[in-house]
Amino acid sequence: MACDSASRESNLDILLIDPDEQRSLHIAQELAASFEVRIAEKTSAREALGSFTRARFDAVIVRQDLGDTDCWRLIRMIRSGRFGFAATPVFVFCSRAERAALLPLLDADTQLLLEGEVSALRDALLGLHDGRGRRAVLVIEDEPEAARAAVAALEKYYRAEAAGSGEDGLARWWGRRHDLVLLDLRLPGIPGHEVLRRMLLEEPGQPVIVLTAYDAIDQHRDLMLAGAVDFLSKPVDLHVLPEICAMALRNSAVLSNADRSAACEEAMDELVGRVRAAQYTLERGRTAHAAQHLRMAVFESRSRNLSDDEWARLASEFD
Repeated sequence: MACDSASRESNLDILLIDPDEQRSLHIAQELAASFEVRIAEKTSAREALGSFTRARFDAVIVRQDLGDTDCWRLIRMIRSGRFGFAATPVFVFCSRAERAALLPLLDADTQLLLEGEVSALRDALLGLHDGRGRRAVLVIEDEPEAARAAVAALEKYYRAEAAGSGEDGLARWWGRRHDLVLLDLRLPGIPGHEVLRRMLLEEPGQPVIVLTAYDAIDQHRDLMLAGAVDFLSKPVDLHVLPEICAMALRNSAVLSNADRSAACEEAMDELVGRVRAAQYTLERGRTAHAAQHLRMAVFESRSRNLSDDEWARLASEFD
């Protein structure tokens, strides 16, 4: 199932898991009619994991119920990285009722599709086929052979490109804002330390993995304190490089989600403050001030698309 460089450009390798063989065959035929694709059809999670462990797939298509387990147990095993590439995109066909229950369990590499939305699946896979659905990785490395080897190891899973100097790396990064940067420290022109500083000055959340020929723990500590998310000692083990990148992206997403949650909580506190102020001024007969606070609260609530729990919290302020 592993692809050579020529076949990668024209084929996708898909793992399709569905206990219903006729339904699986129908989806496989629709996909094959749209673009070149190799599909491994399996009827159980156990059987599918055997294939996933042995081969490299561009995507996995599943149902909520897989017969011998549910899709989330399977996805959890995939995301562990113990059975294959952890960041493999997974598409889950589900009903509307199942979708509501599954939404809270989503991760960045999993997408829910309603039953019958084969066209949406086809569009998503075409994005992978064209490279649009893959995260962008920039390798800044001045040794041409090492740079080519790193890009070759990553291109099955990412849109990878290389830059041979600090100046070139910054120029490419400014143009694309890659999801992840692999940064060598010993670069001609602008050194790696300065490249890291400039990137994080402009984009503090940019994930950067530093490549270093030194194993000095003090240097590694200083680099991570400066903002690097990880470091790799050279020569890099190319077999595990895609998984290391996936782990760095997952950790970065967790931190981003935590930051967003904190910002949402702060915004909710401000909204509650508006409601409390409106109630306070209304009780004292200052209707104009109360109306102003309520108008602002209504505006903020519309822009935030409040959940049922958040509406309940606001309502409790009037109890």
